Amino acid sequence: MSQNLLPFEGRELFRFGLSATTLRLLALRFLQSKSFRRSDGVIFLSDYAKSVVTSTTGRLRGEVQVINHGLSPRFLAAPRPQNAIEDYCGERPFRILYVSIVNAYKHQWSVVEAVADLRKKGFPLRLDLVGPSEPRPLRRLLKVIKKVDPLGNWAKYAGPIPYTELHQYYKSADLGVFASSCENLPITLLENMASGLPIACSNLGPMPEVLGKAGVYFDPESSESIRDAIEQLVLSPRLRADVAQLAFARSQDFNWERCAKETFSFLERVSLGHRQPA
Repeated sequence: MSQNLLPFEGRELFRFGLSATTLRLLALRFLQSKSFRRSDGVIFLSDYAKSVVTSTTGRLRGEVQVINHGLSPRFLAAPRPQNAIEDYCGERPFRILYVSIVNAYKHQWSVVEAVADLRKKGFPLRLDLVGPSEPRPLRRLLKVIKKVDPLGNWAKYAGPIPYTELHQYYKSADLGVFASSCENLPITLLENMASGLPIACSNLGPMPEVLGKAGVYFDPESSESIRDAIEQLVLSPRLRADVAQLAFARSQDFNWERCAKETFSFLERVSLGHRQPA
């Protein structure tokens, strides 16, 4: 099963510069490519991942199938009524949530800059960033937060949150943001969808494949593009309601029961195809 796309996305891999991480990812590319070529069956989590990996490995000799992961039903929450931005204020801000590890390809700093620009326009926004972190990207993020929100009034980095509590963060948010530029199958994007949130989303990787027309897209490396996507949603309760409903409905396709059935069916097919005649 292919679960890590970073070794196969050169542009993303080299965000880490000349480092031990880059060397490790290059080694993984070589070892995983060799393993996939020799396998009797390979499962990919998205069509995008299949395309990226096989562009490096070439056509694989074994059985190949795309099987999406599911998500916990604990995140399921029907979309809520959407209010006009004028109904929010400093004491009750419009809450934006980004859940992801802080890493070089996640672009949290660009999201912070985008929200800072919108606050300058007078929008009462709060940004919550949730997830573990790598040291260098975290330093970059905290530097940007200190620059645009020196008093710590609206840009909040909560750090890692226990998975059993994560759904509560989604329930308290008004808008989900997902700004990654490299994913195999973006589980936190699925969680946003299942939580009934309107979503502003990266236009790279498998994100359009997963979210479809149920969100507003942006270039994750451009704070201006992120700002424009968020602003479009903030200004239109109707748009927020429409994309939240579409995303919630689309999230129902990603469940573990379907994943399990497809996986065991695939394993049976590979095993029968590999069985030697008596």
